[in-house]
Amino acid sequence: MKSRALKGISGAGLKTEIPRIFVSMWVLFVFTYLSFGALLELARRWSDEPEYGHGWLVPFIVAYLCAQYREHVHRQPPSAMAVVLMIVASLMTFIGMVSGLFLLVQLALVIVIMALVALWLGVAGLRLLLWPLGFLIFCIPLPYVIEVAFTAKLQLLSSRIAVDVIRMMGIVVYLSGNVIDLGPVKLQVVEACSGLRYLYPLMSLGYLAAYCYQGSLWIRGVIFVATIPITVVLNSLRIAVMAWLVEHFGLAVAEGFFHDFEGWLIFALCMVLLALLLWALNAIFTRHSIWQYLGVTSSESVAYTARSISRPRSRAALGGVALLSALTLIAGYAVAHRQLVIPPAVHMSSFPLEWGDWRGEHRPLSTGVAESLGIDDYLFINFSATKAQVPVNFYVAYYANQRAGQSPHSPKVCIPGGGWQIETITRIMVQGQAVNRVVIARQGVKQLVYYGFMERGQWAADEYWRKWLLLKDFLVYGRSDGALIRLTTPLHTQERIEDADARLTDLFIHLRVGITAYLPAPP
Repeated sequence: MKSRALKGISGAGLKTEIPRIFVSMWVLFVFTYLSFGALLELARRWSDEPEYGHGWLVPFIVAYLCAQYREHVHRQPPSAMAVVLMIVASLMTFIGMVSGLFLLVQLALVIVIMALVALWLGVAGLRLLLWPLGFLIFCIPLPYVIEVAFTAKLQLLSSRIAVDVIRMMGIVVYLSGNVIDLGPVKLQVVEACSGLRYLYPLMSLGYLAAYCYQGSLWIRGVIFVATIPITVVLNSLRIAVMAWLVEHFGLAVAEGFFHDFEGWLIFALCMVLLALLLWALNAIFTRHSIWQYLGVTSSESVAYTARSISRPRSRAALGGVALLSALTLIAGYAVAHRQLVIPPAVHMSSFPLEWGDWRGEHRPLSTGVAESLGIDDYLFINFSATKAQVPVNFYVAYYANQRAGQSPHSPKVCIPGGGWQIETITRIMVQGQAVNRVVIARQGVKQLVYYGFMERGQWAADEYWRKWLLLKDFLVYGRSDGALIRLTTPLHTQERIEDADARLTDLFIHLRVGITAYLPAPP
């Protein structure tokens, strides 16, 4: 079937396309307005976090890939698929605005773009451009909670593989968490050395390579998935080589220019290995030149089947998109400007300092720290007891209005941000209440942390369940107040971890009930 080119809009065609042009501009205005904060956050992370710096290039690459199909697509009447996609994007935007999840709002923008494609090119055009448009996913950063958890696993895995390689070099080494002990020198595998800085960009390149390779689907899948082991293995080798250099030439080689240059070199090697893997798979299983399979279009992809859509249905689809955009704007405006119910709360300065055998002492935060956290009230108390020689810190951060950027910072994010490494994180039950239990370490010092959230009288350990409670209570009661509750105690070298658990459990039982009198009552 001979494909037709995308027709220009001029003369009489312009008159008939004015409604569709107007609706498209209206959609772009509405979702840009509602997603402005999420877009600013996107640009900030692209600029500040090296693992997402490629995000600036992704939209241009997507535009180039889509432009390659300009000879293979043509306008169609508005499709009902555009309405379906708009419904999904509208719901994601609304939920993201209420819960403060930038990820949902950013993903909704990708779906809006797909909806506009369906509005102009129909289902067939959307199907043709689906994979190029899917590349937009790789410019959206991971949420901090997921990123930190992922980074911690990559750190541990890279450290273990690196230690095995170091031992193969004949160097005596000991691994403690993420600390590689070489005797006189200790190397800490920090977040920047986890491999995530290579993995996310390399996965983006793997997606592009799989897309441009027009051979077997399973080979394309292998190429994309292979980015993960390639990154982990080469990053581990990088750590092992660094340890060998430190062993023979001193700690200076692990810092400054050489350290950064080595990072770029490893990323280049990752790309070379990915290309070699693609070449090898093609040579073994196709026995044809790889150049025969490279390109952004194929004979299969340009088979474009236009579907006849009646005029009433196309008008209904166009009107549905316009109406959904208007409803989304109204709902988003209502969320942003809704008068929240701010319930009364007792000031925490009067919180008792004696609980059973425990005696506490207030330790006020500096004004700058309190302002940066955006908290409305807080507790920061060091407790000690005669039967427990080791102190326990009790921290509560209360927010009367949890909006985007004004909510309790997850300890999964704050702990690594303070230079601590998360060794283990589990969920335990303390008198029927789920509690997050975290063992953290920094420069040989360890601590045990218990934490959870009090959301309008409801205890929540899971952070995504907490977001659901926030969404529900905001819609039903107009409330978004909540608090983070955290207990921390040191772990001494000669101390059993069971003793630290008993210490935190005993104080947690007292304080979780006691703090409820200082937080707003349930709706």
